[in-house]
Amino acid sequence: MLPKLRSIYAKWDILLFVAILLIIILIRYNVEILDGSEFNMLARNVENASLVRNTGDTEDTEGCQGSKKQKIVFLKTHKCASSSLQNIFFRFGEKYQLNFVLPYYGGHQLYGRRNRFSQSLLGPKARDLHYSILCLHTRWDYQEMEKVMGEGEKTTYITMLRDPVDVFESQWEYYGHEKMFGMTIDEFAVGGKITDRKVDRRIGKNQMLWDLGLDEIDDEEMVRKKIEDIEDKFNLVMILENFEESLILMRNSLCWDYSDITSLKLNARKSENSTMKESTRLLLREVLRSDYMLYNHFLAIFQQKMTDFGSENMKEELEKLAEANNEVAQNCEIDLTENKYLRGDARWWGPGLMGYKVDNEKEECKLMAMPEMSYVERVRKIQVERENKKYK
Repeated sequence: MLPKLRSIYAKWDILLFVAILLIIILIRYNVEILDGSEFNMLARNVENASLVRNTGDTEDTEGCQGSKKQKIVFLKTHKCASSSLQNIFFRFGEKYQLNFVLPYYGGHQLYGRRNRFSQSLLGPKARDLHYSILCLHTRWDYQEMEKVMGEGEKTTYITMLRDPVDVFESQWEYYGHEKMFGMTIDEFAVGGKITDRKVDRRIGKNQMLWDLGLDEIDDEEMVRKKIEDIEDKFNLVMILENFEESLILMRNSLCWDYSDITSLKLNARKSENSTMKESTRLLLREVLRSDYMLYNHFLAIFQQKMTDFGSENMKEELEKLAEANNEVAQNCEIDLTENKYLRGDARWWGPGLMGYKVDNEKEECKLMAMPEMSYVERVRKIQVERENKKYK
């Protein structure tokens, strides 16, 4: 009996020795990998994240295995907090040295034939670039966007919706439509059959559907087909009224860190409090019926996603996001300031806006408050310099 036991113990000793040896080899192998290019990338990431501790990492994100998604189309809808989200994508792309889809002839929007997105807007060398993020104002055209982002590659499509009456009121003030139409918003609501695209071809009623590529914005059947198409193509449709919750769902969808989704409220009007009469709001709900079909459909989907995510999980992640935003606020002395008092790269385009004065020399702080046009030019300069280095 004893010789048999000794034989069994001897076999276990050999197996234990082999296991320890394999562990040592694996550890050495991983260290060697980290000593190379991945170590340099890690060092850059640590430097770029200096403002915010990682209060959560991609391994904690459900369905993620440690890799952040970098192929993204963010359809930037008008007056839906899209500038704040765009700034998040700009900072993320710059941090990881990604290429943005930019118009070849300058500017900060991508409107081609019939005001739609087109690959031709990117110039003759567009096919030579590997694009990662599209987040400028444009009209959605899935086929053209797939050509640019790489057909067959997995691109994440994201957009943001908002209560249509609030969208309409915000754009009415921002774009000066009272002067343009020669009537008040109350008068417009009463005569809502006005074909307003002849007055302002890019901004008008049912704006979200128009941004999403639909021309027949008053055709109920076409609206239904467009809603089905959006549900099929988009990975996440966020809701402005649940902005922070939307960011949490986006973080999980993209496998990002909390530090990647810190933000300020950008391109906001001085007063966001509605002065609209309730009677006008009710009339506009009928005028904007098509956009409400869109909004209510995706609001229901969003609410189901929230339920599936779980209230406790959401509460915990919102606390972590708040912690990350508070840390940025403490590190970056940022003051909310009327736009008319700002100068240079800090000044926004548009009337009655609020911006941020940054009393801090840290570049990361300035980027968080940087207006859209300034950031587009910054990104364009970075990409031109990066491409020029390839041919030296």
